[in-house]
Order: sequence, then structure tokens, then C-alpha cells
Amino acid sequence: MESVKLDTRKDLAVHLNEDQLSAAKAESRKMVNHLLGLPADTKPDIGLSPFVEELLVSLTPPDAPRCKHLWQRPMQPWMLMLPFRKWHCKACFVEFGRRHSEELKQGYSLGPIEEFTCDRCRTYVGKMLNPLVIRQDLWTIVGSVCDPCMALGIKQGGRMK
Repeated sequence: MESVKLDTRKDLAVHLNEDQLSAAKAESRKMVNHLLGLPADTKPDIGLSPFVEELLVSLTPPDAPRCKHLWQRPMQPWMLMLPFRKWHCKACFVEFGRRHSEELKQGYSLGPIEEFTCDRCRTYVGKMLNPLVIRQDLWTIVGSVCDPCMALGIKQGGRMK
């Protein structure tokens, strides 16, 4: 931590939270870039697109469902798989993904309706959806969206492929 003159415990707490937030953002950015096979990105996040802002506002109320680790230590990456609407820390998300993967191997799925329902607008489209990975600050959201929602995200400035 850089040398900074701090006058009060409150100043110290704010400074530590800023450092923790910066570290959480960097860790989130590194994880997603690795997952997507992108080069390391050290650039700060750009402003929120309306598409991402709408999702984050709807998914991050103060009482948003989350694992116990995010309640205990909120300054870390937050990850969410849209159909399930519960935030997980990195370790819990890996475990959640492992369990979900095993269920899929055993023939379970989200069901014939949910599998083809857009995670953003909740429209049943009856065909394959577009994969969606959003990373903004310390939040990472994974889901599937219909063609119109994907087009809207791109139009509003999302870096989608």
C-alpha cells in the first residue's frame, strides 16, 4: 500500500476499501480475460452501458441473494449465473459450476422452457440462445440472451462477440 497520510480511522477504512475494491476489480478482469482467451487487460473499466446498468441495478439490491463469503467479505469478485440469480464468490462459483456440470452430465437440464428462455427479457424463443459474459468492475454475470437482447447490448456499447 502506498504511503498516505490518514487523519482518522474512517480515512483509513475508506483507503483500505478503495484498495480492496481495486484489487477485486483487477482479479475479476484477469479471470474473465483468461476465461475468454483475451490478453491481459489492465485498462480501467469504461462507464456502464445502459444494458449492463439495467442488469446490475436489478441484480444488486442490498439484500441480493449471495453466498456467505460475500456477506462476510464483499470486496472480492462477485459472480452470478443469470438463471439462478444468486451471487457467488470465486470458490463458491467454481463449486456451483462443478455441481451444475455434473447434473448436466447426468441428464438434468434447466428444463425445456428455461433452456430456451432469454435470461434478460425472459422471452421464450424456442431455439439456441447467445452466450453472454458481462464483467463490470467486480461483478461477472454469465447467461444466455436472445438475438434482440444481444443486438441491444451491442448497440448500447457492449463489447460482445
